[in-house]
Amino acid sequence: MLGWGCGRAPRRRRLVAVSAAVAAVALVGPGCTRVVAGQGTLDPPPAVTASGATYLALLDLSGSGAVHYRGVVSVPGLDGVDVDLEVTSGGAATGTVDYHGKPATMLVVNRTTYLRAAQDYWTTLGQNKDLARRYANRWVKAPPTAFGVDLGTVLAPATLARQLQRGLDQGRGTPFADLPTASVQGVRAVKVATAEASYFVSAAQPYRLLRLETPSRPRFVPPIPGPNDLADIGLDITDRTTDQVGVYQRVRQLAGQLGQAVDGQVRLVQGAQGFVGCGPASCTLRVTFTNAAPVPVRAQLHADWTGDGAPLGGCDRTAGRLGARRIGSATCTITSPAWVAFYFRASSTPGTHPYVALWTVVALADPPELSQLDRQATAARCAAAGLTGGEVPANCPPVPPQGAPPNRAEPPGSATAGTDLAAGHDAAVRLGYDQLARRFPHEHGYGDVPGYRYAQGAAGSPTGSRGSTGGAVPAEPGFPDLLVYLGGRVYMYQVKVGRTAGYTPATRGEVQRHVQRLRAEIFPPEIPVRYGPAIDPVTVHDPQIDRDVRIFSRPGYPGVIFYAVL
Repeated sequence: MLGWGCGRAPRRRRLVAVSAAVAAVALVGPGCTRVVAGQGTLDPPPAVTASGATYLALLDLSGSGAVHYRGVVSVPGLDGVDVDLEVTSGGAATGTVDYHGKPATMLVVNRTTYLRAAQDYWTTLGQNKDLARRYANRWVKAPPTAFGVDLGTVLAPATLARQLQRGLDQGRGTPFADLPTASVQGVRAVKVATAEASYFVSAAQPYRLLRLETPSRPRFVPPIPGPNDLADIGLDITDRTTDQVGVYQRVRQLAGQLGQAVDGQVRLVQGAQGFVGCGPASCTLRVTFTNAAPVPVRAQLHADWTGDGAPLGGCDRTAGRLGARRIGSATCTITSPAWVAFYFRASSTPGTHPYVALWTVVALADPPELSQLDRQATAARCAAAGLTGGEVPANCPPVPPQGAPPNRAEPPGSATAGTDLAAGHDAAVRLGYDQLARRFPHEHGYGDVPGYRYAQGAAGSPTGSRGSTGGAVPAEPGFPDLLVYLGGRVYMYQVKVGRTAGYTPATRGEVQRHVQRLRAEIFPPEIPVRYGPAIDPVTVHDPQIDRDVRIFSRPGYPGVIFYAVL
């Protein structure tokens, strides 16, 4: 018998079959029945193990379009930072961080972190009083001492899920139901502890990762190793795919304020100073400084003026771009009514009347290039509109044809590489997920992509697909595309574009490596992992990309679902 128990409805019914004749998917293998013939008994399925349940939860996390994290993290020099962040699948992030009771707004764009906070936040981090005053309440490209980890990159759902696979083999023989339980976000969860992390996984299927905790060592580091790691994690995790349009809107709104952000990663060394042309109407401060950075920068001078100890106002001036390790100069002039009044009093009253200009010069960060963020935000809006039946934005770029059904040539203009493949790939994953849910209505599938997902990898590849921007589908991601957990066994599928380049031994090898790893590290022998049975062709209209998608199998490629975007 294939599976245990009957009657659970599929999780979702999004896709509309194009032809009723091919709307049903047929898989080779027995179906579900409520009758056991003869005198035998039906034994219960083997218990799911800690590693199996956690792996399935991480597989679904990797398909999230946006995730909300709330809790505590530490980085070198900054212990116990409270974070409340929304992170997209592409690594853009926004929210708040709080250090020793001093809050700051955080924004991550293009793998660059910006902070905006009051003066006391910066002094708490050890900045000198003058710089803290300049940083106060404006966007600052975060210096390493302020926050040395790109949380957007580390906590991007697919990136985090891949890193969290490490050490799961330690729970391969431990029954999931035997582990301690806790309530997380109002949900009963099971704590799966390994040497590297503690995973709080929902006790009931479908398994979801609800909380993550890690010790001080080992640490989770960005994909590109750097001097600073993320440690002491204690984060509640909530999927925000249904609100990913709102997340992108919040990120984009703040990103538009970065035109005059201070570059906290560049040091300008103050030099000489003097006053020029001071008179009844104005006074000019002239200063010199050195760009200690190896790159050219823009410099901004600010001075706070006092006369006879009383404030007179301030002045600002942005200088031109200064070359690397060059000496530059800047001036700013005060013309305030307070200056005019002070100069009149000083000129008409005997005695000494000092005036002072306390000045700082900071580097300005170049405004980030936001075209990629805009494309991602547009793709999310287009996908959401198609999914909900709302009005589709006018600037939704079309998804080109991809691949072709068996015995048919690929159409002209078919996508061949780069991000053009990502939208079709995820549409095929959705179709495969829904069709498998129809075939196994009482079982649980994993790997769905319910919304827009940024495809990691291949930076600089061509863009323009309605459902993808900024990177291509990886040649071999950390997870297979789809798993069906049937209690007593696991079926695995990889989704590949239907073209000559996909019908190769490399495709078979990719699927084989996934199966071997699942057998060796995740599921015990009593829960066999098998190549998913072949499927009959089915063509369905995917509303997120507004194209027909066909999935099919080919002889000699077990566990592979091929697809074509028509």
